[in-house]
Amino acid sequence: MPISTAEKTFSTTDCRGREKLEMHENRHELKVLLLDGSTGFYRMQRYRVGDFFGPVDLGIHLAFKHNALTIGAGLLAGSVFPGSNRLIFTGISPCWHGFYVSSMGGAAL
Repeated sequence: MPISTAEKTFSTTDCRGREKLEMHENRHELKVLLLDGSTGFYRMQRYRVGDFFGPVDLGIHLAFKHNALTIGAGLLAGSVFPGSNRLIFTGISPCWHGFYVSSMGGAAL
């Protein structure tokens, strides 16, 4: 009995023959377009939800790995929750050499 189409359920039976759920394999992914502006090279890369939970968490990883500016929307973008449609910008500032987060309201629709 899978919980949703994006999860795979593993089950076993106990000593009385009742089925018990053991583990869920999460298949939700964050998609990232990596673009090199100097050469025009680009590629799509996917990151599993659980390793990274949103644009700020993934932005920290990519900023320090590739010195990247990241622009992204959260997992709840497009939903009815207030504040969930914000577009998030993250990166390392060339002026003060620190990590920054900025957002634009309503732009992630």
